[in-house]
Amino acid sequence: MKPLECGSCSECCKGPRELELLPEDHGKYFEYHEEGKVFLMRKANEDCIYLEGGCSIYADRPETCRRFDCREHLDEAIPERVKIEALKRL
Repeated sequence: MKPLECGSCSECCKGPRELELLPEDHGKYFEYHEEGKVFLMRKANEDCIYLEGGCSIYADRPETCRRFDCREHLDEAIPERVKIEALKRL
């Protein structure tokens, strides 16, 4: 698979997707701890706390966000338009 170049959908930042922070990113972002793991904080609607139209920390986003590849999550409940875009990038 070729490297993913993100578009503007921000679907990876929306909803109940839990992104566990890697140890090198602990303490750098708004986070919460649960069962010994560290996650990015979420808004009441379950979107990432840094999602404001787009990612407000994109240039300095956590490593776990940099590594996220929506093509690996095509079976999840994400909008069809996002799946189509992801498949184009395979």
